[in-house]
Amino acid sequence: MAISKLTLIGGSAGLVSATAGGVAIYLNSGESIRDYIANKNDSNTKFISLVKDAQKALESRYEKGKDHKPKNGNVEVKKDQIVAWCEKSASTKFSSETDPTYLSLKTWCFVDITSLSEKANKNKVENRVYVSDKDGNDEAWKNAWSTYNGGKSANTLRITDSDLTNLNTDNKEKGALDLHKWCSRTGDSKMYQEDSETTYQKYLKWCFKDSAG
Repeated sequence: MAISKLTLIGGSAGLVSATAGGVAIYLNSGESIRDYIANKNDSNTKFISLVKDAQKALESRYEKGKDHKPKNGNVEVKKDQIVAWCEKSASTKFSSETDPTYLSLKTWCFVDITSLSEKANKNKVENRVYVSDKDGNDEAWKNAWSTYNGGKSANTLRITDSDLTNLNTDNKEKGALDLHKWCSRTGDSKMYQEDSETTYQKYLKWCFKDSAG
């Protein structure tokens, strides 16, 4: 089916056509893919070259990933080349959200700098609150550890950090201190870090309690 209409959207954005499938294709646009993606997201979404601490995690995620990997000619870009590829390709003129270069840049060249605690506060679960703002000696953390200790064996969200030597023992007082330590530092970690989605689920599971509790 032919393009149904053309709409002038002004400025450097140029003309946008609406196809039968509902995909926008920009014509004569001066906007780069990097700018287009940045403008579609909030300020917590950053281009990878702006977040040096995220680059190793990106390389690891890229190595494990499969979708929308870019190529140099017929050769797939390697993990230690992905940041350089992002920087080189960022200024490519935006044309369509189905363009392979756009999909690769969107998938691999932007990171979420939101902390886990910020994400949890933004996406609050009804009737769930952080365990306690007090230290690990607080009774609330001891109760939270008891919940963790009773559910960890049957739950895939077991915490296995090697430095928390008392978390998975039967010592409630010391276990509570370790759980508080883990929740505090994990809340400050970023969503771009490796395995952040799984860590985030652990954070929600063990560092929050029912508000009535």
